[in-house]
Amino acid sequence: MFKINMIKAIKITLGCCLAFITANALHLEYSTSVVTITLLSILNTKKDTLIVAWKRSIAFLLASSIAIISFTISQFSVWGLGIYLIMIVILCQAFELTDGLSMSTVLMLHIWTARSITTSSLLNEATLMAIGILMGILMNLYMPNQIKKIKTYQTIIDRHFKELLLCFSDSIAFPNRLQSIQHQFDVLSTIFQKSIQATDLHVNNHLFSDTGYYLHYLKMRLKQYEVLQIIATNIQRMEYVPVQAKEVSQYLKEVANSIEKHDNAQEMLDKLQKMRIRFRMGELPKDRKEFEARAVLYEIVNDVQYLLRLKQEFAESLSPYQIKTFWLNKNKIRQ
Repeated sequence: MFKINMIKAIKITLGCCLAFITANALHLEYSTSVVTITLLSILNTKKDTLIVAWKRSIAFLLASSIAIISFTISQFSVWGLGIYLIMIVILCQAFELTDGLSMSTVLMLHIWTARSITTSSLLNEATLMAIGILMGILMNLYMPNQIKKIKTYQTIIDRHFKELLLCFSDSIAFPNRLQSIQHQFDVLSTIFQKSIQATDLHVNNHLFSDTGYYLHYLKMRLKQYEVLQIIATNIQRMEYVPVQAKEVSQYLKEVANSIEKHDNAQEMLDKLQKMRIRFRMGELPKDRKEFEARAVLYEIVNDVQYLLRLKQEFAESLSPYQIKTFWLNKNKIRQ
């Protein structure tokens, strides 16, 4: 089912109409061309719009220089047009200016058709280009805010992480209760894709604001997602429940309940270290079956430690401004 972007449709319509009215008010020739220029200048993000605007401006200057030489020498013949085309295509490819190739060529064709190159004709085409580009930038000054979507996806991701960890906790203590969790991972994969799209849009539409937090958060959760998949695989290898499994199970519940907390995970890491010490002080495995089960359990504990350290690294990478802006004041990072 296709989705209609009404906001973009309205911006394109309004921008094209305003551009045409402006071109007419300035008594520009070929004023209808400004509609096409504006149409192609209203892109999905502010960043894309500005980058393409810059490339089209440079391409226009390049095209004008080539047209002046090739059209004049060939006296506006087809051969002169051919020389212009091959030169502009090669140079735009060489300097990565292909976004401005078609638009600049259309404007140069006005001059070639008129069989005359004058200062006023070049100024006419430059003004058409400027109006279309500037109108595109103006229309894209307003972009729908993605923050609400991003925060919603963050909440959903955190909730699924918690549910997975609770499921792991139950499965370690009672292997016969191992549940099918592939659906959880499939849902998370879909949510991550949507979150990436929303975050990219937000970052590319807020060029001068602090948007690093959302990107860093998403990268941290994606890495943790991979760790959770490894933990799930290791749990499936357990065929025996050693004594230590009960404590690891309880610990995973605490990790699950702390997943949404705005802290640096140091408290949970300290608890994990104490748990390791208790395990080392315990009795040695009595048989091969217990040894293998405890080895798998040891891998799971290592994976959980890495999961927590990813959160710690993320927390410690935040600036004081990001902590104050994006985290709840009552849950500031413990230094």
